[in-house]
Amino acid sequence: MTMLRRVVITGGPCGGKTLCSAAVKQALGDDAILVPEASTLVMTSGFPPPVPDAGISDLDAWRKSFQGAILSTQQHLEETWARLARQAGKRVVVCDRGFLDGAAYWPGGRD
Repeated sequence: MTMLRRVVITGGPCGGKTLCSAAVKQALGDDAILVPEASTLVMTSGFPPPVPDAGISDLDAWRKSFQGAILSTQQHLEETWARLARQAGKRVVVCDRGFLDGAAYWPGGRD
């Protein structure tokens, strides 16, 4: 069995991660699959972001729930795409952000 490599494209908002991930996928062609960014999936679903003007009464609790949803979604996406990639004989999984990226946005920091 061929070893599956994971590549994570990371960086701040609007830093070109999605564009870079798509370019890597295009360059590698059928050997690679692209894992979408979980935070984009959560935010484009209509959930309000955890910011002061979002109209959320308990912002700290919402921030933890929001970031927890992103974290669990990212973990699930990475694990599922890796499993499918192995079964399909792919060689590279390209992640638009990764599981650890959420630590930068977790209330109170990474610890």
